[in-house]
Amino acid sequence: MNYTHEAPSPVNPVKSAPRASRPQCAVARRHLRIFDGAPDPRLQASLIHGALSVEKGWSFENQTTIDAMGDWLLTKPPLADLRARCEQLLDTLR
Repeated sequence: MNYTHEAPSPVNPVKSAPRASRPQCAVARRHLRIFDGAPDPRLQASLIHGALSVEKGWSFENQTTIDAMGDWLLTKPPLADLRARCEQLLDTLR
C-alpha cells in the first residue's frame, strides 16, 4: 500500500484552544451580527459578554478584558456605545 498523507503534526497541550475552535466566540459573533436589529441592545451586549465569559482557557489578558466588559455593562452605558465596545472586545480576542 502506498500512503501519501502526511503524519499529523504534534500538538502542544499547553497552548490555549485555537480561536476558530472556540464555540462561544462564534455565538458572540452571531449576536453581534444581529445587534442592529435586536429590540434590546443592552440585552444583546449582555449576551455577547455572557457567551465569552463562560468560555474556558482564555489568557489572563483576555479574561481581564472580558471581565472589564462585564463591569462596564453594569454601569448601564449609553446605547450608542454598546455596539462599538462589543466589536472592540471581539477584535481584541481575535
